[in-house]
Amino acid sequence: MAQGLPPSICLQSIIFDRVKFRLLLFYCVLSLILITAWQQVFHLPFILIPLHLVVAVMVHSLSLLFIAALSRVVRSRILAAILIGIYTVKVLLFYTLIFGSVHYWGDIITVKILGSYLKDFRSFLHSLPFSYTEAMAAIFVFIALPVILALLLSKKIAPAVDDLWSAMTANKKMALIIIVMLGLASPLLLKGKRFIHLRGEPLMVMLFDHMWGIRDNPLFSQRRIDVGFKDNQLRKEYAQATQATAKKNVILIIVDALRADHLSAYSYERNTSPYLKQLIDDHKAVKVDKCYSTCANTLCGVTSILLSRTWEDCAVNGFNVIGLLHDQGYHTYTLISGAHKEWYNMAKFYSDDCTMYYDGKQSQKYYFKDDRVLLEGLDKVPAYSDKPAFFYLHLQSTHETGMLQDKYTVYKPFKKSITTQGMNGTAAVNEYDDKVLQADDMIRQLMESLEQKGYLKNSIVVITSDHGQGLGEHGVSGHVDWLYDPQTSVPLIIYDDSLVLYKNLTLANHIDIAPTIVERIGLPKPKSWMGVSLTKPDITQYSYHETGKDQLETGEAKYMIVYHQDSAVYKYIYTAGFKKEELYNVMADPLEKKNLASSDKRMRDLMREKTDMH
Repeated sequence: MAQGLPPSICLQSIIFDRVKFRLLLFYCVLSLILITAWQQVFHLPFILIPLHLVVAVMVHSLSLLFIAALSRVVRSRILAAILIGIYTVKVLLFYTLIFGSVHYWGDIITVKILGSYLKDFRSFLHSLPFSYTEAMAAIFVFIALPVILALLLSKKIAPAVDDLWSAMTANKKMALIIIVMLGLASPLLLKGKRFIHLRGEPLMVMLFDHMWGIRDNPLFSQRRIDVGFKDNQLRKEYAQATQATAKKNVILIIVDALRADHLSAYSYERNTSPYLKQLIDDHKAVKVDKCYSTCANTLCGVTSILLSRTWEDCAVNGFNVIGLLHDQGYHTYTLISGAHKEWYNMAKFYSDDCTMYYDGKQSQKYYFKDDRVLLEGLDKVPAYSDKPAFFYLHLQSTHETGMLQDKYTVYKPFKKSITTQGMNGTAAVNEYDDKVLQADDMIRQLMESLEQKGYLKNSIVVITSDHGQGLGEHGVSGHVDWLYDPQTSVPLIIYDDSLVLYKNLTLANHIDIAPTIVERIGLPKPKSWMGVSLTKPDITQYSYHETGKDQLETGEAKYMIVYHQDSAVYKYIYTAGFKKEELYNVMADPLEKKNLASSDKRMRDLMREKTDMH
């Protein structure tokens, strides 16, 4: 670059010297193409494209400058090519992760969560619905190909790296001016970072989660703060005014992503749940014919069960069943397959009232999403003495990322492969049914362990799920984004020595579980709880459900109203602003193939009126 030119001309020559900046330009264009595809595929806000480009330009500039500086010091063409190859892998990996995580989970995976999966990388690969060999081969190709390609192009890459260094360091005075200006503008940059982060820019979310601080956490919205404050007062009053009359042990088992219609206990054609079915056949347990989850993801599903509230009123310090029983003198044990402290810190909803909290991150023997973690945790629980206990046991068997043990692979093929028929729906269904079989046997083992420790005697056991799981119905795999029956129709099975007490076994919801528990042990339902005990014959006529995504995850939230009318059950699904409406009579049309939103306008309008309550 010519010496003695005014700084403005020097800067202009740097900005428009595309030859020297061709390496930076390549990565910026790549980011533009991939982020645009991401935004279009998942119908996300358009503003994410320019916001991400701002971040991408900064990241690419700093990263490439570091590579150029290192290559300049070592003066190795091969090193420059290898570094560029590695950087390309990192860039492609980032976009692969945001595509994959939003597709499968409905949200961007964070570094914190990713670290949990990679802690035991081999077990993580084994838990994926692909063969271990193919997974390793794919990873090798994914990593090796960009590096090999960069080495083959090393003669062109090395000069491009040198040109980038020359362009960025051409004028020391200009560089000093830019550094000073950045220092003076740092408060504005900090606010800009906050602005970008809180609007869901994917790199920021991956690095720092959705929340910038507690006041930005949707779990601490003003509405939820107000609810929590009122609940604290109510909890104190309730503890002073009531005392449990039936000192029964209470065991709540939640199986992640377990849908009802794939249990033989719910008349599924395959014998996927022999243990649960036998309990029902032997009249040791009863099942509710139809139970709907509050939402389609774990965070609001679990909290809604514990708090007997719809998602919008689930407060972190709300009055939940664990806290209630803790105040009544119960030992409270929470054993989690998974890592609830990592995932939005959802354990904060209940962990403060736990005598013992144990999750997969504490396991010394197993992968953190292996349900044998629960048996390991139960070994640490003392035997029953004279004090009643509450257990919350969370299984991961049927979740996409839950560990499937080899001995339960009965239905085959169960691994997807590019070389077998497994790429169609058969493998997905087989794998899921294998996982249901495993969950059923894990429940059996947990019940036996509890019996050996003396907790199963004089107990009530509630078995349910936080949400269901799509297996290709409506073209949908997974959960989170959808409210069809595969995602929201969950099992509800109750084990008790007095089954005649349960009067409503027809239609229930998540919010009915906690009231059923407390009323069964002789306590009144707290005033804040929305559900109705199944010991009463009343069937809730209307119930409200959602994806749970609003202000928490990506995309548009969907909502659902369930209406019970005599023997009919109608489901009305809509997106915010009524951009799309679906209406199904699920008793007459269990596969939800006939949308009645246009043909049954009377029922559609009736359901629309009910949305005003929320």
